[in-house]
Amino acid sequence: MHGVRKIIVWIFAFNAIVCFFIASRHIADRFHVSLSLHSLRPFVVPVVFSFLAIVFGMAWWTTWRERPFARAWGTVASLINFVIPLLRLIFFSRSNWNGAAIVIAVGIAGLIAFLWPNEERFATDDSELERDNT
Repeated sequence: MHGVRKIIVWIFAFNAIVCFFIASRHIADRFHVSLSLHSLRPFVVPVVFSFLAIVFGMAWWTTWRERPFARAWGTVASLINFVIPLLRLIFFSRSNWNGAAIVIAVGIAGLIAFLWPNEERFATDDSELERDNT
C-alpha cells in the first residue's frame, strides 16, 4: 500500500495546483468586476477552492515527507476526491460519468491506501513477539 500512497500523493499535488489556480483566477477576476458587499456569492468559489488547495497540499506534503498526520490528511483528501464528483453527478449532471468515474476511482483507491493498516507496525509487533518468546 505504501507504493499506492506514493502514486496517489502526486495526484493530490496536481489537485492542489489546480485548485490553487482556480481560486487565484476567481480572485483576480473579482478585482475587475465591481463587487457589492451585500452579496457573499462572489467569494464562495475562491474560498472553497482555497480550502481544497490547502487540504490537497497538506495531504501531498505530509505524505511525501512522511509526517505523523499523513494518513489523516490523505484520508480527507481521498474522501473529497470520492464525494465531490459523486455529489456533482447526483445533483447536476447524470450523463458525464467518464471523468467523474476516474476521480471517484482515485478517491476509493486513496481511501483504501490510507485506511489500510500500516505494514511496518505489524512487522514491529511480530518481531517483538519473537523476541519475547526467546
